[in-house]
Amino acid sequence: DAARILSAGYGRDVRLLPKGEIVSPHLAFCRSLTDPSREQESMFQAEDLRKRREPPLSSPEWKKSYRQALEYILERIEASDADARGSFFEVGNHVTGRWNLIPGGSPSWTGGFWVGMLWNACRYTGKSRYRDMAERWNARLLGREHQQDHDAGFLNHCSSAKGYDLTHERRYLDGALAGADRLRELFNPKVSLIPAWEVLGQQTIIDTMMNLQLFWWAHEQSGKEAYLDVGIRHARRTIELLVRKEGSCHQSVFYDPFSGEIKSWGTHQGYNPLSAWARGNGWALYGFTVAYQKTGVREFLETARHVGSFILANISPDDVPWYDFRDPGIIFTNKDTSAGAI
Repeated sequence: DAARILSAGYGRDVRLLPKGEIVSPHLAFCRSLTDPSREQESMFQAEDLRKRREPPLSSPEWKKSYRQALEYILERIEASDADARGSFFEVGNHVTGRWNLIPGGSPSWTGGFWVGMLWNACRYTGKSRYRDMAERWNARLLGREHQQDHDAGFLNHCSSAKGYDLTHERRYLDGALAGADRLRELFNPKVSLIPAWEVLGQQTIIDTMMNLQLFWWAHEQSGKEAYLDVGIRHARRTIELLVRKEGSCHQSVFYDPFSGEIKSWGTHQGYNPLSAWARGNGWALYGFTVAYQKTGVREFLETARHVGSFILANISPDDVPWYDFRDPGIIFTNKDTSAGAI
């Protein structure tokens, strides 16, 4: 009864089953709870791309698609710079296809990614136009380092550190090292963790494993062991508190910042505190892999493999992760291409 389903408020994502029956994802989920066989209905089956025979990576087909992808990225960079009008952005509008600009022009936690794309465009093309764009946007981040939270890694590793690697200009070196110093300032020796939001904060999240890249870079540039030491201590404590025995990850751990006593675990973006938010698992896989590459600590490689094994055992057939691996309605939820890209 299509009218009944639509009137129930589920009409925005109605799908058509092979038999011609109209059903919403919500209704289908409710049915699956009492009839598991419905999970196998063809509307929810994804083609197993891993079984497809793809051309070798050295073939002209792959080279052509890779080049086309890069050219498309450059087109989007040009359009985004024009649309932004000097304001940083974070989330796109799926109706207009344009960015929702952040009020006040704040870089948020993703501002460094945008600047990093501009530096990469400069490196890829060799065109001064992209260097000018990168310098213009990177200037908006310089001097803000000591106001940042744990995302000082995201904000400065992708921007000022990359800018210094390409230009060797002192201002970018100073900015990136200031970001690394901010992370050291946040580090709490009582719990051996970097809190997410402020000095003596009460929470650390798995996302911070990605921010440690700024420590590894700062150590390489300055030779200061303090950067390496704090990064290693945080990563080891993260293994202890946020990586589960089967390889999935908690997003958050809460503690007393003065005594170091662990209080509880939670999540901001997963299904629940016991679930496995896909992007968080991606942060861990990437973060521990790079940590091993930069430090040689074998424990980090073993952890990366452990997390990776969990992901591969639970990923959907098309190799694009579900938003949360343990959402009970997993086959009715969104895929997370960002988790897959990480």
